Amino acid sequence: MDIQQHTQRAVQTFSEHVLIYLVAGVLVSLLSGITFGLLAGPLMGGFIRMALLHIRTGRSPELADLAYGFQEFGNLFFYVIVIVLTLLGFVLFILPGVIFSTWWMYALILMVDRKMDYREAMRASKNRVTEHGGFYSHLGFIILVFFLPPLAVHALSAFFPPLSLLNLALFPVQALALVYAYEANFGASSEVNRVS
Repeated sequence: MDIQQHTQRAVQTFSEHVLIYLVAGVLVSLLSGITFGLLAGPLMGGFIRMALLHIRTGRSPELADLAYGFQEFGNLFFYVIVIVLTLLGFVLFILPGVIFSTWWMYALILMVDRKMDYREAMRASKNRVTEHGGFYSHLGFIILVFFLPPLAVHALSAFFPPLSLLNLALFPVQALALVYAYEANFGASSEVNRVS
């Protein structure tokens, strides 16, 4: 896995449409928090759909794309099970949470892109992550893209509080990097490519 390339492409994509990705990221984070994560699947699913469409077709991202998550509510709602299991893994000595985060990193994208239910998506994600000894490169991606940046922003904002605003950009850039990693590992699905 080329972590540097996925991250650079994510930052470039984000910077080209910074306002829409910032607003969408804030909406997803805020509404997921207000609902205690219950709507995280549909909300994040809408964001992922927006990113997939943008990356695959070149079409500019639109806030209306976020509504897709609620069109697929019956399936995407159950992503909350993946979140709960991962959080339980972190509560149980941290290491299981790191392993679950790595195994299931593509689960939501598979639910959005290939219409899998959460069980199929978890299984397909784990299989792809662990095949050909790829677990450690995926683990490196999770650590470098999802764990270290929030810690760095938190540490820096302790010295210069305005830097805490960087948190607003973290979710969109992380999600975009994950979509680029997904595209490299799974390839485009005709399901999303048919959408105009």
